Amino acid sequence: AIGTGPLTLALGAKLDHTSDQPVTLQPTIAHNWKDDWTYVGSASLNTGDGAITLGSSVVVVTVAGNTLEVGGAISDNGNAYKLVKAGNGTLALGADSYWTGGIQLDAGLLQLKTANGLGSGVFTISGSASMDNLSGADMTLGGISSVMLPTSGTITYLGTSHSLDFGIADVNQSGQGTKVLN
Repeated sequence: AIGTGPLTLALGAKLDHTSDQPVTLQPTIAHNWKDDWTYVGSASLNTGDGAITLGSSVVVVTVAGNTLEVGGAISDNGNAYKLVKAGNGTLALGADSYWTGGIQLDAGLLQLKTANGLGSGVFTISGSASMDNLSGADMTLGGISSVMLPTSGTITYLGTSHSLDFGIADVNQSGQGTKVLN
């Protein structure tokens, strides 16, 4: 059990949920993502609505399997910290977020449920990965200043239910990466 105090994940931490059903953390607790950590992903987990604070200039969250859904807002207290999504699993961002150092998508699937879920800064897609809009409506991203597409590999927009527009962000690519839009 997680308990009622803040959940702090430090360098090298591994978190997992091993029942056969998806779970949402209860009660709502704060999260401190101090450094790089891994969601093992034996089953899907929703972090609940608790606020998440990034605690390092770059925080790499590796989602090894299934889905890690972040229900609360992510912040960096104005420190321009960057969030990197790695691993073949799914990271679902479900709340408007306020970190300012940008986001990097290295692998797996990134699901968005709100237009401001990526915080602000540069959205870098650096490897073969997929994205989807699960907001229930067409979405224009807010907050991001530019989008950097991969120099190699494939970026796929799944388009499960609605469109996703990068809005006013500049879109840049150096190299021959492949884009697949559904």
